[in-house]
Amino acid sequence: MKKTIAIFALFIFAMVTKTNAQYTVTMEDILISSIKINEGTNSLPVPGGKGTLKVVKHGAKFTDVVFTDAAGKSTKMSSTPAPSRPSFKITDNGNGTYLIGLLVPAVQRVREAAARMPKQ
Repeated sequence: MKKTIAIFALFIFAMVTKTNAQYTVTMEDILISSIKINEGTNSLPVPGGKGTLKVVKHGAKFTDVVFTDAAGKSTKMSSTPAPSRPSFKITDNGNGTYLIGLLVPAVQRVREAAARMPKQ
């Protein structure tokens, strides 16, 4: 009986590990340089046709930062960087323009991974 339980537990562990590996999302760095951001709501194109970035500027603070990829999926961005979470950093260049760094899911890689998954 103990062997059966151990084998069953190993089987479940293997299935969970395999399932989690299929859903790993690769993150991609995007840099937007020397862009002017006005007070209030801004919609900024992301280079390479990768989507748009919406940001609200209040003085020196940026809130409600949302990245919309080329496929139309919107993701709320965090100002706290983490390896697996979409995040942003906005730096004042000192001449009225800003440098924006984004860490977003790599859309093309996600689409390729989805295409490889079995249809249900």
